[in-house]
Amino acid sequence: MASRWSRLRLGRSPLKPTSYPLNCKEDKPVKATMTTGPTRIDQLEALAQTILLAIDHLRQRQESSHQIFQQELQTSRAEFDQRLNANAEQINALTERINANAEQIAATTERSNVNAEQIAANTAGLVELRSILADYLRSRIDTERRS
Repeated sequence: MASRWSRLRLGRSPLKPTSYPLNCKEDKPVKATMTTGPTRIDQLEALAQTILLAIDHLRQRQESSHQIFQQELQTSRAEFDQRLNANAEQINALTERINANAEQIAATTERSNVNAEQIAANTAGLVELRSILADYLRSRIDTERRS
């Protein structure tokens, strides 16, 4: 019987499962005489061959599906990496703009501080000038009253 099972290789041409129907009512012992139709062992061998071919077909389909999945996963990862790199570039550009804006704000703040110092100095000068002018006008009014 081992020699019969050794013939069941995936490389052989497939036998159709319907060509040798498995009939459970034929559980009679097989006589050692020559028969013209398929024997129970032949039917089981055909069924085993069909099962092995089906298993091989399913394995090939699984491998094919796995390959497709791997390719789609690789494509998806590549697209994700591209989007990630594009986002990183955008973040870098925005960071540069923020830094440039911060420098402009710092320069503007410095100019504002200088302007505020100038305004304070001018205001102090005007207050002093007003005081001087008030003193002058008082002295003039006093001089006119005396004369």
